[in-house]
This record gives sequence, C-alpha cells and structure tokens, in this order.
Amino acid sequence: MPDPRVVGSADLARSEWVFPLFVKPRWEGTAKGIGPHSRVDDLASLARAVACIERDYDQPALVERFLPGAEYTVTVVGHAPPRALPVLQRALEVTTGIGLHAVERHPAPPGGWSSRTPGALEDGLERELARLALLAFDALECRDFARADFRLDAAGRPHFLEINPLPTFAPDGSFAILAELAGREPADLIAQILGEGLRRLGLTT
Repeated sequence: MPDPRVVGSADLARSEWVFPLFVKPRWEGTAKGIGPHSRVDDLASLARAVACIERDYDQPALVERFLPGAEYTVTVVGHAPPRALPVLQRALEVTTGIGLHAVERHPAPPGGWSSRTPGALEDGLERELARLALLAFDALECRDFARADFRLDAAGRPHFLEINPLPTFAPDGSFAILAELAGREPADLIAQILGEGLRRLGLTT
C-alpha cells in the first residue's frame, strides 16, 4: 500500500492493508484525534478509527504503517544558520506503543498508563536525527523555532513524522527539559530564541 494514504470509509474495501497501521486526522496537530485506538491491527479496527475521525473531525484519515521503534523529537532554533538542540526521546505507552503524550489524555485503564523508552540514543543516531531535522526545517521554510518528530522502524532507521512550527513552551515540555540540560532557566532560553526572531525581522538590534 502507498504510505501514508489519505482515506475515507468508502475507500477501505477497495484497498489492500498490511497491519499494524496508524490512523490519525489528516489536518490536525498537537496529537488531536490520536489515542489508544489509533494503532489498528485488523480491518474492523481500521474502519472504526476512520469512521471516528470522519465523525469527530469532519475530515479524512491519514493512514500509515505503524513504526515499532523508539520515538524522538528534535528542536531546531535560529536562522543564521538554524541549529538543532539535543535530541529527546519520547516515552511510549507499553501496550499500544503510541506516544504517552497522546494516550494519557484518554481515560486510563485500571492501574494507570505505563510507559517505556526503548531507544538507545547513540552519537551516530543523534547526529542523523539532527541532520534530518535541519533538512525538514529548511524544506518546510520554518523560521526561528520548530520541533521535528521522528520514529524508528524495525531496522532502526529514522522516519520523519511531522514538524511542529509552534511547539509548546509549557514549563514541563521540551523547552524546559532542554533548558535544564543546558543549565539554564526556561525563560532565558525562550528569550534568546525570541530575540533572534526579532533581530531577523529587524525589530531589535
């Protein structure tokens, strides 16, 4: 099957599917429409997931193969030139293998959600993720800051998932973790990034 594929309920019977698959809304972000049901292992669960997106979001579904490896996020900042900050691994929910940040918004099973971080972030992989993030940042004409997300396949190869040009500045989010790794206050790091953007626009010196 082509990967990824935009589908509606009417397309399911006319296609051949190789499971497991991952289903999400075509035009949403911030993990909207993603939950424990987003990983599907058979045609019946695929049909339910697509129908749910059509009903709740009034749009087709984006269906892609489910990648079983670790998930990473790379924050890119600046513009002259842009630079990649340290790579962060994202926790995965144990049962589904979906990012914990997405499933924990949904009612938890008895005992709560359990998570794992299965990847080993070796130097070579971190360099490759940084390289790919910078390529995506440039190709999609991002400016000043963005966060690129990647997932590894069964062979350990990274695949680009998406880029978030408006990542959160939440005190417990990626920027706060990166600031801690750099020994800085989150507000200081954010001020630096915003200052670079203002200088690019000619609004400050």
